[in-house]
Amino acid sequence: MKTHPAKIRLLSLLVAAIFLALPAATLSAQSVLVMLGINPNTIVSLNLLTCEETPVAPGLNIRIDDFWMYPDGIIYVSSWDWMPPFNNMLYRYDPATDDTTLLYVLPVQGVGTLYALSDSTLLWEVSSNFYIYNINQNTATLIGSQSGFNGIWEIFQYNGILYVRGTNGSNYKINLTPTFSLQLSTVIPANIGLVDVCNKLFGSIPGNEAFGELDVTTGTYNALCYSAFNNSGFWAWAPDPMNASGPLCDCSTESGTFALPPYLLSSCSLDPIPIPHNGDENLDGDDRLVFVLFTYDYTVYPDVKYNIIHTYTSPVANFIPGELQTGTFYYMMAVAANMLADTIDLDDPCADFSQDILALIWAESPTVTFSGNTAICGGGCQTITATFTGNAPFTLTYKVTAGSNTQTFTQIFNNTTGTFQVCPPAGYSGPLLVAVTNLIDQNCTCGN
Repeated sequence: MKTHPAKIRLLSLLVAAIFLALPAATLSAQSVLVMLGINPNTIVSLNLLTCEETPVAPGLNIRIDDFWMYPDGIIYVSSWDWMPPFNNMLYRYDPATDDTTLLYVLPVQGVGTLYALSDSTLLWEVSSNFYIYNINQNTATLIGSQSGFNGIWEIFQYNGILYVRGTNGSNYKINLTPTFSLQLSTVIPANIGLVDVCNKLFGSIPGNEAFGELDVTTGTYNALCYSAFNNSGFWAWAPDPMNASGPLCDCSTESGTFALPPYLLSSCSLDPIPIPHNGDENLDGDDRLVFVLFTYDYTVYPDVKYNIIHTYTSPVANFIPGELQTGTFYYMMAVAANMLADTIDLDDPCADFSQDILALIWAESPTVTFSGNTAICGGGCQTITATFTGNAPFTLTYKVTAGSNTQTFTQIFNNTTGTFQVCPPAGYSGPLLVAVTNLIDQNCTCGN
């Protein structure tokens, strides 16, 4: 699933540690129009690649329920009067001249929703009543009504089919011919209202001030952007016809997906960590798939700094002494882009970043030291203290040699120190030699 640098903007791929601060980007535009909250009720253009929010209707000082922008920049706005007689109005706003014109008044109470059917007609819904508004004739014709829910979140298109998201939590296919009807659909998961851009679905993520792409198959969102404009959140949206082109529309490169769960993968410092990639990448003739190991810093949120540590051209991550530390969390994503000599070009406008991120951690091999006499004479027993490094529990295997007789013992210790006792065989009075043969902690075997 394509996330592009809106999720993690990596402008150069370096083995050396370099911190990158959001929202730097050099990619071409790809945006949707969003209305940010009831207050300040502002329409902005949200660039999904850079997460930059730019006001497009600064002079529009009316309540905005929903809106639609045409390629010439003209914005049509549905607005509901909170005071009697509680009408719903359709306005025309021209950002170039900052002119707002009242076009039509519906004597219907409720929040309105708009969707352009053509360059001269709008589908206008108010309180589950559906109208065709003709821009040239300035007429609104009722084509049908739908009972069973109190309103509409959004009208959107997917795979050439028009849908409406009801406030009852379901999506409905809109049939305009031969007569108007709504047909309950299970094609689109039950999520908040959506907008379609290049046959991909985007929307506000419930419970967050975040905007993301909906995975239709799983019904989950891939977060792309967080609201920064007055910190007001996202309220309603529509495609941006003036900027609806670019990588999200034009690119086929895909980095593929990880086989999850688990999200956390671990190994010993001397062992590689296989990366569970599904092998479902889509690469053209100039592309290469790599796996990027990085850390990030949220202390300057909402800006995030990413520290690229290393890249691997195969789905196996190896511990790098001197660059990596044991016991530290690292993160990995798959990235597909045009090939360079020994890496990839992250300035490629079609570079694709996996929506899933893995957490990796390497553990240091455990050690044990003994205190007490490990060479014992005189036929007496001796208590040995074992001191461990690593993560409990520890499984210690040791051998006790008495002349030509060797016995092996295994004991589990739940703390970093513990004791055990060694005694000579009956009738033996020579030295006893105690030696470790194997040690396993929670993560590793000694020497691995």
